[in-house]
Amino acid sequence: MRIDTQIMWLIIVLSSLPASTTGNHYRTRRKPMQTEDSDLMRSFAGGLGGGGAGDEDVCDTSGEDSTSPGKKLTRNHSNAKQRSSGIAVQAANEAKKANDDMKNAVKEAADKIKSEYADKANAAAKAAEAVLFGKSQVLEQLEAEVREAEMVVQEENQELITAEANAQLAIKTHQLVQQELKSIDQ
Repeated sequence: MRIDTQIMWLIIVLSSLPASTTGNHYRTRRKPMQTEDSDLMRSFAGGLGGGGAGDEDVCDTSGEDSTSPGKKLTRNHSNAKQRSSGIAVQAANEAKKANDDMKNAVKEAADKIKSEYADKANAAAKAAEAVLFGKSQVLEQLEAEVREAEMVVQEENQELITAEANAQLAIKTHQLVQQELKSIDQ
């Protein structure tokens, strides 16, 4: 399940719990405040401590609700629900924020890794280009040497042909000279 769904279930479950299971019964005051204490508190709250009609509006610190006990229980129960809902909403918000932060961190890490791999690929491409350039220089040099060697071979072939022709001419000349010598000797 996605984390949003889990958080929503947590909110639903926590808001449906009664006040007694949320630990709210520990917060209720078991012993009512003494009247002297309530008068003192009224005087701190701005009352005169005399107990007039306006004293109830200022501050009711006696620990008892002016309404019936049934309404007090309902108010505490709804207050507990509100608190548990607030806690659940806060937890959901924190979980959502953590999830968003995690997504951002994963995205940043992925971008960083992609960038590193792109840099490595770029460096490898530049190295391959340098090797290719070096090999092309060697190839050009070898091609120039082959052309030069072919020219030398062609010149040598030409000289060989000329030498063979001269040798044939010398042989013919020799044969003619010998024939003439024979004809003179006879």
